[in-house]
Amino acid sequence: MVETTAARLLLLLSLFQSRREWPGAALAQRLAVSPRTVRRDVERLRALGYPVHVTKGPGGAYRLGAGARLPPLLFDDDQALAIAVALQTAPVTVAGIAEAADRALATIRQVLPTSLRHRIDAVRVTAIDNAWDFAAPPVAPDLLLALGTAIRHHSVLT
Repeated sequence: MVETTAARLLLLLSLFQSRREWPGAALAQRLAVSPRTVRRDVERLRALGYPVHVTKGPGGAYRLGAGARLPPLLFDDDQALAIAVALQTAPVTVAGIAEAADRALATIRQVLPTSLRHRIDAVRVTAIDNAWDFAAPPVAPDLLLALGTAIRHHSVLT
């Protein structure tokens, strides 16, 4: 159970970012609170300016509306750890992004609480360690962009 209202509201915003629509019962279960507490928390978010929409009825659900002002870097511990690993492995798989990935990791690391910063530091690997070694050579970012676009548009590449 989330101990404070503020922490619960941040977790609620994080959940809204991870999925388009949430049934009230699922939110209550995920937050370990009653459906009434979920309704009150949604009202608190609305009072803070977040456009939370409600679908009423047996299949009722909550959805964060477009244009919501979400706080930057709203990650739970596991998400932050996943980002740290991804940013460290990215330069090995995508050519030319090592500096940008290092800067991004440093930026994220600066805003994290100390306990989480220590978890990220535990998986931090320097280029000298070469622990993130893959068999394939790095791929150029423009090639990845072309492949991704072709896949998204169901196009054939030659």
